[in-house]
Amino acid sequence: MSPSDLTALNHFRSRVFGLIGRALDVDGYHKFHEGRVSVTLPDYFEVLNNTGRYTVTLDCYVLGPTRRYEWSAHTIPDALRRAHRDLDRWEFELEGQEAAS
Repeated sequence: MSPSDLTALNHFRSRVFGLIGRALDVDGYHKFHEGRVSVTLPDYFEVLNNTGRYTVTLDCYVLGPTRRYEWSAHTIPDALRRAHRDLDRWEFELEGQEAAS
C-alpha cells in the first residue's frame, strides 16, 4: 500500500465520519461500530496470478440501506472511487432528511 493509498483511505474515512455526524444530528440511533473502515489486500496466489483485488469495507448502520458495505477493485484507488459513488448517493439522501427535519 502506497502513501497516496493511505492518504486516500484517510480522506474516505474523514468523509464517512462527517456524514455519520450529520446523520446522527437527524436521528441519534446508531450501532457500536459506526464508521469502521478496513482494507483487505490480495493474498499471495492472487498477486502471483495477477488476479488480486483490494476490498474496502465499511461498517455503518446510519448511512445507506444496510450495515456493511464492500467495494472491490484491482487497486485501492479504484475501490475507493466505487465507495465515493455510494457516499455521494447517501449524502444526497441525507440532505433530504436534513431538509425534512
